[in-house]
Amino acid sequence: MEFRRLSREEHGRTRRLYQEAFPEDGPRFTDYYYQWKTRDNVIFAALDGERVCGMVHLNPFVFQIGGQRRSLHYLVAVATAGEYRRQGIMRRLLALSEAYLKELEEPFAFLMPAKEEIYKPFGYRFFCSQRQGVLLGNGPADPALTCRPVPEEEYEALASFVNRTLSEEGAVFVWRDRAYYTRLAREQEEQKGAVMGIYRKAHLLGSLCTARDKGNPEIREVIYPKEYAGMAAEALGGFAFREGDCRVAGCPESLPLEQERRTPLYMGKVLEEKAAESQEAFAGLSWFVNETV
Repeated sequence: MEFRRLSREEHGRTRRLYQEAFPEDGPRFTDYYYQWKTRDNVIFAALDGERVCGMVHLNPFVFQIGGQRRSLHYLVAVATAGEYRRQGIMRRLLALSEAYLKELEEPFAFLMPAKEEIYKPFGYRFFCSQRQGVLLGNGPADPALTCRPVPEEEYEALASFVNRTLSEEGAVFVWRDRAYYTRLAREQEEQKGAVMGIYRKAHLLGSLCTARDKGNPEIREVIYPKEYAGMAAEALGGFAFREGDCRVAGCPESLPLEQERRTPLYMGKVLEEKAAESQEAFAGLSWFVNETV
């Protein structure tokens, strides 16, 4: 058994295991993932001859933490082929991944777990949760208040708006730019959704992502400033009235939801115990992290 980082040219070799481990993603999303995400990520793999029997993907993002921007990697697509499980493969791959992040002086590793018990023995703990529920469409909104797709030529302006909003809230979040929204739009398209803006006529009030690959529409990553809360909630309610009651994953407290719940979202592990920013990030800062890949 060989454990090593794959070259960029070898990333496609992991696709078979990805499809076996995550069949719920479907071929369209998998196509998107291997077209867009494996361009610049890092993959550690366990190889039995030519076969990839285990893997961990490290996907890069730029985060704002405590007013400073820095590059961090998100661990995703952690998988071991069925017949190779319970042989310590995941432990070896996580150790390689964490060692790589330490070399980059990244303060912590984080991931979205399929099950808490898988990662708890390796020192990972939940550090943030997500507000979820159902948004009911109880009636039409003021015609001036709409939710509609953001044109690609406006992605840069959208990124500035969202970065400013989240910065003012003191959140830890993924820093947006035009490239971020270009890629996110492709991801939403593969799930029959879009990157959308909340508008009062032509004035931007907020943003959200939509998907419709699992029945009723889903709204994700709802972001708007506090001063626009009333108008944004009305516009979103009008969207739900038109499109059907929406499942919501990630939104401000001011948006009224039915069946509201808090779902643990990400588990993390501090890699350098003496890193002040790590302790601060895990101990008290507000997290706005809704990335899934």
